[in-house]
Amino acid sequence: MARYVRVSTISFSGVKEGPEKKVERNLEEALRLLRRAALDKPDIVCLPETFAALGLDHKGWFQTAEPVPGPITDAVGELARRFSMYVICPMVERKDGKVYNSAVLIDRQGKPVGSYHKMHPTISEIETGIMPGTDPTVFQTDFGRVGCAICFDLNFRDVIQGLMANGAEIVFFPSMYQGGLQLSIWAFDFGVYMVSAHDGDGSMMVNPLG
Repeated sequence: MARYVRVSTISFSGVKEGPEKKVERNLEEALRLLRRAALDKPDIVCLPETFAALGLDHKGWFQTAEPVPGPITDAVGELARRFSMYVICPMVERKDGKVYNSAVLIDRQGKPVGSYHKMHPTISEIETGIMPGTDPTVFQTDFGRVGCAICFDLNFRDVIQGLMANGAEIVFFPSMYQGGLQLSIWAFDFGVYMVSAHDGDGSMMVNPLG
């Protein structure tokens, strides 16, 4: 039986003003875009990689780390609850004394379901203090199983192989770069939908035919 799922992806490069209260203003703008996306009644919406920290240098970016639940997931969760939609909420997450580049799934009730931790951070991320994740986490939703890969992960097939082994049907790709042909290759090679959320123009939805 066919399952119809409405998916939205948000392209967002962050506010343009200086670093003062950057996180608060990025979050405010992202919430505005989420409210706009909600007009189409999506089942799930994906924001770009660490959207609230966009425009900060590495030190400032790292210092935006917060726990889950926390202020960012609380604010996004309120809209997820109000509009009864899932949201992929990428952020710098502090957990058990470690810091991860994460994609947090928030459910229709506005509650965090869990986090995927980027398995292949860049060298600069690792030097800043980001820990690599170890698990290709897949989440059960009321419409199917969703997974995430973040930015540099796209260069490593162990991520998509693990996601598929865990039953992913849609893979969300919050990223600082577009992904391009590699998104189509993963979609075609593994028979999965790929949905990117880029920090500029060029976010894509790719079907299993690539």
